[in-house]
Amino acid sequence: MHVAPGRGGVAATSTADSLAGVEVLEAVANRLAPVGQSPAVSVGDATLLPVARAAVQRPLRATAVPPVADVRWLTSLPAAYAAGVMGTLGGAKVGVNVMVGAFGDEYLLLGEAGVRQRVEQFAGAADPAVLPFVVATADDPLLGEDIYAAGAYLGGKPWHLGSLWAQDLVRWLLVLVILAAVAANTWLW
Repeated sequence: MHVAPGRGGVAATSTADSLAGVEVLEAVANRLAPVGQSPAVSVGDATLLPVARAAVQRPLRATAVPPVADVRWLTSLPAAYAAGVMGTLGGAKVGVNVMVGAFGDEYLLLGEAGVRQRVEQFAGAADPAVLPFVVATADDPLLGEDIYAAGAYLGGKPWHLGSLWAQDLVRWLLVLVILAAVAANTWLW
C-alpha cells in the first residue's frame, strides 16, 4: 500500500490539506500495524516528513514489530514529486494507492500512473482545479471538504466523529434559520 499526502507542508497555505492527508495515513497505518505491515509513504515537503513518519511509527510501536517505516521525502518540485511517486507505483508491487492531501496539477500524472498500473486508488483534494482529475482517476474520490472528514471516519475516534456530528448539526440549523428568514420575509410582503 502506498500513501501520498501531497506536496503541502506544515507551515504553508495548504497545511490543513496536508494534515488531513496525515490523518488518513495514520488511520491506514493503524489498520496495517496488527499484521506487521506499514504503508510506503511519499511526501513532497520536508516539514511534513517527521509528522508522516510519526503517524506511521506510532501504531507500529504498539505491536511486536520494530518501528521501521518506509516514509520518504521526494522533493517539493511538482514534476519531480510526480516522477518519484510514479516510480514507486511502477517499481514496487503496490496494490492500493491512497492520495489525500495538497496536490496541484501534478495529481493528473500520479492518478494516471495508478490507472495504468491497474492500482486501486482512493484520492481526495480540496483544490477545485484538481477535483476533475480526482474524479477521473480515483476509484473512490473524496471531494472538497470530504478530505477533512476522511480521517475521522477511518479512525473512528469518538471525539472526531462527535466533532463531525456537531458541524453537520450546525449546518442544518443554519439552513433552517435561513429558510425561516426567507419564509418570514416572503409572507410579510
